[in-house]
Formats: sequence, C-alpha cells, structure tokens
Amino acid sequence: MTRKEALIKSLVWRLFVSIPISFVVSYLYIGQILKSIELTIILNISGTILYYFFDLFWYNHIKKYFNK
Repeated sequence: MTRKEALIKSLVWRLFVSIPISFVVSYLYIGQILKSIELTIILNISGTILYYFFDLFWYNHIKKYFNK
C-alpha cells in the first residue's frame, strides 16, 4: 500500500463512518451540539493521523507475516 492509498483510505473511513458515529455518541453522552462537534473534530483529526501511521506500519512490517 502506498502512502497516498493509506491517506485516502483513512480519510474515507473518517468521513463516512467515524465522524458520524463519533458525533452521535458524543451528543448522546454530552447533550450539547457545539461541545459534541468540538470533541468529534479533535478525536477524528488525531484518530486520522494515528490510523494513517498505523496503516503504513502494518503494510510495511506486519503484512508479510500473514501472506504466506
């Protein structure tokens, strides 16, 4: 997997799955729309960065152990 593919994959995941679910869960827990939006933004920016690096690590170092 290339860096570009890892970036696109992580962004698509965040936009269509993680952000909506994060917002709904945080809104149900906090009960305030603006605070839920803030929390969702912070969590998803940090989560996207971590997911991107994890994906690169996985495909460069771990994947070889599963493709036998």
